[in-house]
Amino acid sequence: MRSLRWIFAVIAVCVSYRARHFGLSMPYPSFGTVQTIPQHKLPTPSELVGQYAPNEILKGVTKLFEGRLQGAESAQVCKSGTLWLPDKYGNVFTSEPDSKRTYKDLQKVAYVGPSRPLGHVFDANDNLVICDASKGLVMLEQATGKVVILASQVSDDSPLDPGSVINYANDADIAKDGTIYFTTSSDIPVVPNAFGFWDTYATFTATMLKVGPSPMYNEKTEQKRLCLAAST
Repeated sequence: MRSLRWIFAVIAVCVSYRARHFGLSMPYPSFGTVQTIPQHKLPTPSELVGQYAPNEILKGVTKLFEGRLQGAESAQVCKSGTLWLPDKYGNVFTSEPDSKRTYKDLQKVAYVGPSRPLGHVFDANDNLVICDASKGLVMLEQATGKVVILASQVSDDSPLDPGSVINYANDADIAKDGTIYFTTSSDIPVVPNAFGFWDTYATFTATMLKVGPSPMYNEKTEQKRLCLAAST
């Protein structure tokens, strides 16, 4: 037992020395090396003044749907004022503003799973374009409730990574010409966990320092191309 303690102690010292002087390599499927930054090279924090001064504004906010909605990545309000909220199980909820322009009622209106809906944005026709962690870029037609997959892989004529599968689509925005630009957080697929939802955090942790590619989707031509390839 005593000899084992010495062995573990020696291993710990070796790992600590390697991490301090050469960086600590992460196991597959992670990419990159965790580096130890010397104290004298760390940036000096700026003084918290002006807009960065401490305040208690958030103490006055009202929590919406507490205990009724789980894992909503973000929220969007459509032209009519309806609040749209996909949860981490693939359900989409809406809430109508009352006379005081506050949101209290919550209704489930659609299911876009199985998967994890993340960032989303409304297009010019008020359809909800959603970044789906496993399916890519999907659209929920507001009028019909139909779910349409817009982009699950990059077009074959893309100059970057033609035909590659789109994994972990994360957030999106739409240009004035209708082109949808969206990001991905990893090229490692997101999978469901034992708790019933697709675990994006586990994939992000495994990926660590690698950034996924940034695709775009043209609604008119239906082309799916990469603007930026994956990088470490």
